[in-house]
Amino acid sequence: MFRLRTLALVSLLAGAGRAQPTGGLIAGLVVDAVTNTPVRRASVSLSTVEQRPQDALAWTDAQGRFAFGYLPPGRYQVHASKESYQQAFFGSDAPGRPAATLTISGGEVRTDIVIRLRHTGTISGTVLNGDGDPMPDNAVELLAPQFERGKSMLSMRGNAMTDAGGHYHFDNLAPGRYAVAAGRAQTSPAPKAESVVSARQPQLWYVSVPQFYPGVDRSSSATLIPLTAGKEVTGIDFRILQRPAASLRGKVLLPEETNRNSDVTIFVYDEDGGNFSQSTRAFGPGFDFRLDNLTPRAYTVVAQALIQGRQYRGIQHVDLTSQREMDLSMAVEPGIDLLGTVTVEGPDAGKHPAGFVGLSPGDAVRLNSQPPRANVGKDGSFKLSNVAPGVWDISAGPVPPGGYMKSMRLGDRDVLTEDMMISPDTDAKLKIVIGTLGASLEGDLDQPEDRKGRAWVVVAPDGKYRNVQSFRASMMTDEKGHFAFKGLTPGTYRLYAFAQSSRSLMQDPEALKPFLERGVAVELKEGQNAPAKLKTIENDPEM
Repeated sequence: MFRLRTLALVSLLAGAGRAQPTGGLIAGLVVDAVTNTPVRRASVSLSTVEQRPQDALAWTDAQGRFAFGYLPPGRYQVHASKESYQQAFFGSDAPGRPAATLTISGGEVRTDIVIRLRHTGTISGTVLNGDGDPMPDNAVELLAPQFERGKSMLSMRGNAMTDAGGHYHFDNLAPGRYAVAAGRAQTSPAPKAESVVSARQPQLWYVSVPQFYPGVDRSSSATLIPLTAGKEVTGIDFRILQRPAASLRGKVLLPEETNRNSDVTIFVYDEDGGNFSQSTRAFGPGFDFRLDNLTPRAYTVVAQALIQGRQYRGIQHVDLTSQREMDLSMAVEPGIDLLGTVTVEGPDAGKHPAGFVGLSPGDAVRLNSQPPRANVGKDGSFKLSNVAPGVWDISAGPVPPGGYMKSMRLGDRDVLTEDMMISPDTDAKLKIVIGTLGASLEGDLDQPEDRKGRAWVVVAPDGKYRNVQSFRASMMTDEKGHFAFKGLTPGTYRLYAFAQSSRSLMQDPEALKPFLERGVAVELKEGQNAPAKLKTIENDPEM
C-alpha cells in the first residue's frame, strides 16, 4: 500500500540545483490539440494499472505543465480533462484509441508526456410553435443510435430546456452522430386561439405534435447529425404544430371466473421508442376507462390486473394518427405457471449446480409486481409462477467461470436466440442447458514489435446468429497487443481489431459491413481454440 504524491513542476524546476526527490517522476504538458497552445488549470490524473488502482491529481500551471513525483516502480496511465474539452489519455491521439501504459522502474524520470485535448462539440437551435412564436420551457432531447434486440434504435443521451426565446443548447458533446427531438415530453393540452368561434361548437383541445429533426414524426426518419471534435452545429430548429387531441375509450373484458370488484390498470406507450405516455384505472363491475388528450400517433395499450394472486394482461396496438376517438374492447388473459428444468453439462458439472431462473420484460410493458423468479431444485426443476402474456427475457445461473449458456428451448422453439412469447395457451416446458466449458480464444495483433500497440477486438457471430447480442464479445488488448476471451458460445464468428472503439461497432452488425472482408473467419469450439493473428483496422469512430 502506498500513496501517490503530486508535485508542481514549477517547484521542481526551481529546485533543479538541489537534490531531486527520490522515487520516479512523470511530468509533461497539456496542450490544445488544434492550436498546440498550453492549457492552463487542466485537471491531470495519474492512475496505477494494478489490481487495486490508486490515483493522484494535479493541475497544470500557466504553461500547461504538470508533474507527479515520489513514484514507486509500477505501471501508470495519465489523463487530463477540462471544461469544454474531451477527456484525453496520454498515448491516445484520437477519441476511442486505447491509452498508453507507462512502466516506471526505480527512480526513472519521464518528462516527455504530452496530452492533447480536443474541444467538445455543441448542438443548438430554436423551438417555435405553428405561429412562429418561441416555445419556452420546452423539453428537447439528444439521442444517439443504439443496437438493441436485433435492431437499431435511438436512445437518450441528454436533454435541455428552451429559454424564453425558445433557444436550446447542448454542450460538452463527444464526437459522434446525434438525433434531436422536441415536444416529446407530455404537455398540457390547450384551446387553440381562433378569431371566429361558433357558440354551438364544442371546445377543441390541442396538443403539440412531437418532432425529430428535420421535422419528421418517426425516429426511423430522423437525420443523424455528424459532430466532429470542436464543431458547433447551429440551426437545428423546430416548428412544433398543434393538432386536436385524441381520446381512447374502452372496456376491459375479464374472464367470468374473476372477482368483479377487482381493478385494472391501463398503460399507454408511444410505439416509437416505447416511451410511457399515460395510465388510468378501470374499476368493476363495468371496467370502463377513458384516456384523453393523447397526441395523435400509434400506441401500445396494456391492461394489467392482479386478481386473487394471479397476473392478468391484455395488449392491443392502436393508431390514432388519423382519428380523434377510438373505442376498444380489451380482453385480459391469465398468466401461467411456467415449468422447466436446468441442466449443467461439461467438465465438473456436478460442482456447479444451477441456483435460479428469472424473467424480465422483453418489451416496454411495465409490471405491476416483481418479475418472476424461481429457485432451481436439486433435481434441476423450477416453477415460475404468474408469468403474464407477453415477451420475456430469460436469465439463469450462476454460469460457471468460463462457461456459457448452451441452449434455451420452450418446447421445440429456440428462445436463446429468439424472443420468448408467453400466452395463456403456453404449456411447453422451458429447458435450459448451461455448459461449463465455453470456447476460449487468444491471439495477438499482427504487427512489428516496434509498432505494437493496443486495439479493440470484436468477436461477432456470423451467419444466422449475427443479430444475437449475447453471442458478441469485445475487449481491449494489453500493451503487447495480446487478447484472451473465455466463455464464448461455440459457433461461426468473424474477428476484428479496431484502432478506435465505437459503440456501433461493438453492438451493430450493420456497422461491421464495410469491414467484412477484413475480418478473420473462425469456427469456435468448446475449450481452447487455435490462436488468432489480427491486423489492426484504422477506423473513424465519429462516423
